Amino acid sequence: MQPWIAQELASSDLGDQRLDRRYALLLDRLSQRPNLSIPAACQGWDETLAAYRFFDNDRVTPDKRLLPHRDAALKRIAAQSLVLLAQDTTELELTRRQEQVGGPLRDQQHFGLHVHPLWAMTPEGVPLGVLAAEIWARDAADFHQRSQRQHQPIEQKESYRWLVGYRQACALAEQVPGTQVVCLSDSEGDIYECFVEAASAGGRKADWVVRACQDRRLADPRGTKLCSAVAA
Repeated sequence: MQPWIAQELASSDLGDQRLDRRYALLLDRLSQRPNLSIPAACQGWDETLAAYRFFDNDRVTPDKRLLPHRDAALKRIAAQSLVLLAQDTTELELTRRQEQVGGPLRDQQHFGLHVHPLWAMTPEGVPLGVLAAEIWARDAADFHQRSQRQHQPIEQKESYRWLVGYRQACALAEQVPGTQVVCLSDSEGDIYECFVEAASAGGRKADWVVRACQDRRLADPRGTKLCSAVAA
């Protein structure tokens, strides 16, 4: 087994040592050949079946699997003077003819899951780890109900994930006071609630960089807007 795996899973506690050992073995197999499926990466049917049972075990939740990696990532982050936290959403397309897996993606013909991770890296792009990852499937019954969602509180919207990600970045900034934490968001994260959170009092805040999407009014007595100020 690769030496780094024991270090990465040092704090793993799935409630059963056999599960912890299986986790380490799976990480060893899949990390060596990440492009392969589980059956192709495992050595034989018995090992493949054990892998499927591992992921189907109620004790093995995504949060518990991520926890030891997160602990290891925190140590790597604390050793840096500046860390970038990038958040973005990825579609996992699982469209199949014989069954519907997950929820609708960009339309009602493509199905799968959405994953919104919080990636930590150095300014040079060296990965330090994944601190959080939200996984969800859209409800087909609510698809194309944008006009109704506009009147919902932020906590009930998909865009809430961007606010959660920034709050997690602020929590990290509290944990590593010797490290400057900068949260990076795509244009979907250009929402009012994130600006309010960044300006609110209390606790150490992460710095925040967002790709602008809204032509917002600046704190300017002339009422200048963002796009005009940038173009000037």
